[in-house]
Amino acid sequence: MITIHDEKFNIIRSNKAAATILGLSWLAVGKAKCFQYYHGSDGPPERCPSCESVRTGNPASTRCLNRTWGGTWRSAASPASMRSGKMAG
Repeated sequence: MITIHDEKFNIIRSNKAAATILGLSWLAVGKAKCFQYYHGSDGPPERCPSCESVRTGNPASTRCLNRTWGGTWRSAASPASMRSGKMAG
């Protein structure tokens, strides 16, 4: 499943698999915080690859225990930039 986040952790796009698994309404896109949907928390988890990617401008990944769905999950983030160099997601 794939979601695209802005620098404030808002999910700004998702594929159908992510929308279905997360229960994400198209009306919530742009208002939904990734950590609420992925982790059921009020803030990013420790070792958040999205945080690392925003901070460094490089791809990042980690394995983490996901208490929402159970089990260990691999989470990865890659920055996307506009032609101006500003981070787009």
